[in-house]
Amino acid sequence: MSRGLGRIERWIEAEIIAKKVKGRSVHADSLGLAYNYKDYKSDPPDWKPSLAQRGAVVRAMHSYVRKFPQYALMGGKGRKMLYLYEPSDPVSTIWAMLSVERHGFVSDSVAREYLNKVSNPDPWQTG
Repeated sequence: MSRGLGRIERWIEAEIIAKKVKGRSVHADSLGLAYNYKDYKSDPPDWKPSLAQRGAVVRAMHSYVRKFPQYALMGGKGRKMLYLYEPSDPVSTIWAMLSVERHGFVSDSVAREYLNKVSNPDPWQTG
């Protein structure tokens, strides 16, 4: 058995490298990776990943985090989505936390706003 990265793990790594090249924070969710892995060009996609495909992506995410401990996972209990993020990046960590809390899509800008609000509270607000 090979100890290298599997096909889906290589796809996850390509997604991470693409985000780093663009200067964005590193984060991904299991459903988004399952949709992007098939690389269909229709928008919105006319198919949904099967339960087996989503399970394969989740297993690959767990395997990837074991091999690269600078990344972590959050969420994923039961049928909930699993989120991959970089704990050393505060925007990525806030994004994962907000995604788990809100059970849906959270943009980078929302995570940055939340981070700025928490790190620089308004001194004029009372209460």
